[in-house]
Formats: sequence, C-alpha cells, structure tokens
Amino acid sequence: MSKQQYYYVMCQRGNSIHRCYVQLDPGSADILHDSLYTRYDLVQVCAVARDQVDWDLAISTAPRCTSDQKFLRRKKNAGRHTAW
Repeated sequence: MSKQQYYYVMCQRGNSIHRCYVQLDPGSADILHDSLYTRYDLVQVCAVARDQVDWDLAISTAPRCTSDQKFLRRKKNAGRHTAW
C-alpha cells in the first residue's frame, strides 16, 4: 500500500471554483486529476505538507472497516428490515 499524503485540490468551471484538501496515495491523486480534468476548465491537484493544510477545507476519509467490524454490524442488523 502506498503512503498517503495530503493534496490541495482546486477545480474551476466558469465562475464556480471548488477547493479542498484530501489525503490520498499518489496513484489515486493522478486518477482524481484525470477525472476532474475531463469535467472542469482548470484543475490543480498538488501535494502539500501537512502543516500547509487548511483544516476548514479538509475532507476526511472514512475509516477502514475491519472484517470483525463488518461481522458485528451484520450480526447487529440481522433480522432488521428497512422500508424503502
């Protein structure tokens, strides 16, 4: 597994600008850039040091779910039915 680092992400289409900081591995950052590039006029995905992150713009990643946690969740929800 590649080491994750922080990235500044900015994309602009017309007058609309979106900015955030995310933690990704380098391969995922490349995929994100390529995906955004097809949909926006201007795109930046740049590696930044942790002390340069504006935490008000940071998007946190979801914690990884272990197989034990998945099992316990299934056991807890067993027998429950959700209405659509």
